Amino acid sequence: MIRHLPLILLTGVVLVFLAAPTRAQGILYLHEPGARIDIVPPSPETTPPPRPVAILPAQTTSLELQVEIAGQTARTRVDQTFRNPNNRRLEGTYLFPLPSGAAVRDLSLYIDGKPIKCEVLEASKARQIYEDIVRRMRDPALLEYVGRDLVRLRIFPIEPRQTRRVRFEYSQILRRDFGLTEYAFPLAGADKGGPIGSMILSGRIDADAAIASVYSPTHDIEFVRPDDRTVRFSFEAENHRPSENLKIYWTTSTKEVGAGLLTYRREVGEPGYFLLLLSPGQISRDTKSIPKNVTFVFDTSGSMSGEKIEQARRALEFCLNTLRPEDRFNVIRFSTDTEAFRERLAPVNEKNRASAKEFVQNFTATGGTAIHGALMKALDAQPDPDRPHLVIFLTDGQPTIGERDPERIVADAAKANANRARLFCFGVGNEVNTILLDRLSEKNGGVSEYVTPNEDIEVKVSHFFQKVSDPVLTDLALDFDGLKTRQVYPRDLPDLFAGCQLSLIGRYEGTGRKTLVLKGKAADKERTYRYEVNFPEESESADFLPRLWAIRHVGYLVDEIRKNGEEPELVQEVTRLGKQYAIATPYTSLLVVEDETQRIADVPSVNLWSAPRAGAPASDRLSYGGGHLYARDSEKAGLENAGPSAVAMAQETRRMKEVDRLQPAAAEVKRVGDRQFRLVDDIWIDTLYPGEDTKTKEITYGSAAYFNLLKKVPEIGPYLALGPKVIFQHDGKWYRVVG
Repeated sequence: MIRHLPLILLTGVVLVFLAAPTRAQGILYLHEPGARIDIVPPSPETTPPPRPVAILPAQTTSLELQVEIAGQTARTRVDQTFRNPNNRRLEGTYLFPLPSGAAVRDLSLYIDGKPIKCEVLEASKARQIYEDIVRRMRDPALLEYVGRDLVRLRIFPIEPRQTRRVRFEYSQILRRDFGLTEYAFPLAGADKGGPIGSMILSGRIDADAAIASVYSPTHDIEFVRPDDRTVRFSFEAENHRPSENLKIYWTTSTKEVGAGLLTYRREVGEPGYFLLLLSPGQISRDTKSIPKNVTFVFDTSGSMSGEKIEQARRALEFCLNTLRPEDRFNVIRFSTDTEAFRERLAPVNEKNRASAKEFVQNFTATGGTAIHGALMKALDAQPDPDRPHLVIFLTDGQPTIGERDPERIVADAAKANANRARLFCFGVGNEVNTILLDRLSEKNGGVSEYVTPNEDIEVKVSHFFQKVSDPVLTDLALDFDGLKTRQVYPRDLPDLFAGCQLSLIGRYEGTGRKTLVLKGKAADKERTYRYEVNFPEESESADFLPRLWAIRHVGYLVDEIRKNGEEPELVQEVTRLGKQYAIATPYTSLLVVEDETQRIADVPSVNLWSAPRAGAPASDRLSYGGGHLYARDSEKAGLENAGPSAVAMAQETRRMKEVDRLQPAAAEVKRVGDRQFRLVDDIWIDTLYPGEDTKTKEITYGSAAYFNLLKKVPEIGPYLALGPKVIFQHDGKWYRVVG
């Protein structure tokens, strides 16, 4: 669903929980009593010593994080409970790599209510422990944190199948840069001993100015805003396997429309990535809601009989109750013929509202489907350039009455829409022409929604209308002050609505401070907003941007293929991006097999995401993120315009075109910065790896050469942290770590 936001430059703070695919929150290493993990001289051996008797890793039964941020000061409370799954008494060594610049407030940790003194080791000493763990435990997870201070605590005894609780607190000063502030707490990969039984995040932001927008690209976080300067946030999950570290961004502004800019560019000279957040901010007291015209066009053909027509009635009644006194509206029902509530748009008052509800209650499902006639009547409203006109069009079938040619219907609708109405189409069920509805919406400034047979029309329509019922800024235009941008999505800026947010993702070339200029219409007036931002030569904190951009780019490319047919260059680009970023597409997908293990598979045929065929085996399923899609046999399935597969593909391409949050990844896919790695035969392989013929430098895991390379090039730590077998690239060279 497109999220529309008004612009306000982020002049406040941003939370960021750094993303990396390794262990994150505190780690408890179980070992035999007395065999403490301690500082030892680097091993001169070229291979690690034999692994001791197998000990099952500790299970994290609960993880609770409490974060309080005031201005640029953050205080974090960590509360973890671990379980010893082994059948013998063991000792535990608890390690917590501190974020850069963090300081432990209390040098005691609490074990079962009793304070136990811990050590805080400086980075130089901590590094020796990190390396010692690699040698002894064959676990390179901590190598990502080489260069950080370390909290260490000995926990003894831990009886068989008993738990121990660890609590402590640290504070840090957050870095602020052009209105954005980072808060870091690594989270990804915290499930070494199995899923986290219970994970709870709670936090509070107290800003020194009005908060304009709050955004998380990694998790489905609930945000509550009790007042203009406060945000409470929370996230809860059971049996959670985090694949991304949590990131939250927030901005503050005193302007009516807020804007926040995130950038990523790994190397100087390469095109960068940017994410521009546009959101409604503090609306001044003299700013009024924009009066609007709304036309509801609902299908009452015979196929809408039964529960469909009842749900449609309830949805329409909700929408009518949501209209404001300054709005105007009409209701058009269509089947074999069309019938309007009023010949022209009517003012919103209690008499007209009651009459419209009575008109809706008299809907009867019968006859054919005159889509062309209904559209012509809806778009033939009196011209009113000072008011946005929203047309909500719902149908459950294909045109059977009047003009039936989809191309002609699209052309006639565009010609009739002189008033530039925004057309939002709802397709109900699986028999709608998805290509027709998508083109109608696309050509007329709206989007398409689809209500599948197991979904409620009332819920989906009313929820959508509530979001678009209060426009704040329309007819948007954005100027980047001479900066060259390309492949920016969405391609056309939609209107901005109260309570919604728009994220604009694209590539950029050039650097330096720029003045972004946003123009639009609000309450019959032209509005202009200016924002000072910076596009740096190098910026690596928002390393999730390349994959987000790639998903949106693929969504648009696949949508072009779906609507207009296959072009070789489009197919090649989708395939390349799908492989590089581990994105499920009709050409490259994540295959889920019967035993629920997953692997990356390059699908050579044009398989379509679609609803499952009757009796489809699990091996037919294609997985994108946490969801499942289904492969079809037909190579031309992607060009179908109706049926379960067409509806599923329309929904998926739209989701990709609007994605602004990374979805949970498969267990065999991990992201390190802007690189994606796939697990193939127990080896983590960079998706950019050309193949076995590529020249690589081989390094033995845990050897002197291994650690010497890490000391020389510490930035490869996150790659080595993936595991004892890795193929990665650095500075133009390929390396192969062998166990």
